[in-house]
Amino acid sequence: KLSLERLLDALCTTPRRIFRLGGALQEGARADLTAIDLNACSIIDSRSFLSKGHATPFDGMNVRSAVRMTWKDGSLVWKDPE
Repeated sequence: KLSLERLLDALCTTPRRIFRLGGALQEGARADLTAIDLNACSIIDSRSFLSKGHATPFDGMNVRSAVRMTWKDGSLVWKDPE
């Protein structure tokens, strides 16, 4: 089983380091963040994706988390309407 810490390292920290994208989370820095509710249950619905890409093998899958907010360059760009 993959821990949350290892998953975040593999998907976030390591790619930022490899591609030299910076990314220290500190006061005054422009943040790119996603707030995830690990206690929520949700269903992946590719029709609700805001990106142009809607293909996913996970469409219709029940998951034990939900994205609540996303920030880009320090600005809130998406918030869960619930």
